[in-house]
Amino acid sequence: TRAPPREIVFDNSLLSTEPYPSDLPRVATPPRTLTLDKYPFPGVEDYEENPEYDQIPVIKQNAKSPSPPIGDGGAGLTPAQEVIHLRRQLAKLNRRVMALELENLNRLQKEKIVVGFGIAYFLL
Repeated sequence: TRAPPREIVFDNSLLSTEPYPSDLPRVATPPRTLTLDKYPFPGVEDYEENPEYDQIPVIKQNAKSPSPPIGDGGAGLTPAQEVIHLRRQLAKLNRRVMALELENLNRLQKEKIVVGFGIAYFLL
């Protein structure tokens, strides 16, 4: 008779043959729809306000700040001005992406040349 390979015997010794071992708890499947009215759910008013956090200002500085909006954050712009502003931002973004793609292509070309020289050096 042929015995199964050692790897399979080892796996079978580690893995259980029962699909649901009796020592582990069974978990019910989640419901198809989630309803908040059946269970208590904390609202905004349930949280306590901590006055210490209100007194300490939190200042975060990003490495790249977003482009400043025109005027009052764009609140006083007409729809035509907003479209022009968004087109300008899109053009700037497009230029950045094109520059990154060009830089990536140049880097890949340089890497191909260096790898080629490296392989040629080790073969000769």
